[in-house]
Amino acid sequence: MGTLQRIIGLSIAGLLIACLAVGGTFAYLHDAETSIDNQITAGTLDLKTNSANGVTQTLTSLNLKPGRTVTATTISLQNTGTKAGNTLDIALGYNTDNSADATTNTVNMSTDDLAKVLQITTLNYDGRTILSLLSDAVASGGNNNGYIDVQDMKNEASLLAGRVGLNSGVAKAFDITIQMRSNGTGNTFSTGTFANLVGDGINITMTFVLNQ
Repeated sequence: MGTLQRIIGLSIAGLLIACLAVGGTFAYLHDAETSIDNQITAGTLDLKTNSANGVTQTLTSLNLKPGRTVTATTISLQNTGTKAGNTLDIALGYNTDNSADATTNTVNMSTDDLAKVLQITTLNYDGRTILSLLSDAVASGGNNNGYIDVQDMKNEASLLAGRVGLNSGVAKAFDITIQMRSNGTGNTFSTGTFANLVGDGINITMTFVLNQ
């Protein structure tokens, strides 16, 4: 009996060891760590005109006569953002009411008619003329007056879209010159279309959009 008891005792001890081993296969170590201060920021496009926020600039000329030119205007376009701008869209618009007329105006000429006699003689971007981009469209349509004017540029804005953009930190110049056409009677408003120009005005706004 003594020998049998010893065998049973050893068997029980062996089973306990086996149970502990099986239980150990379900145990694991767990240690969690957190990484902080991980910051992701999207890049920016920030177009400035003449070093100011906003993307519009307005041309101003008072007491303009036929044959005279609006002072040549140069607008500095700069991308102060962190991302490169792939393309630049350029558009010109003007008011459609008589809000720019002088108080002495007696006969109102529409802004569309006034825009037709304002010829664009210079239109440059980054030192290169882009006036030619409008030439074919004006030749085949436009308002048929034989030159590129403010109304043409407004109506054909899509042709000036997609210009080469600006890399981060880069500035490029945009130049425009506008001349009031003369109808051949000198610097007067006495005949024809120009008879209705006295005191008429127009607000011209240029808009630049930088695209990624």
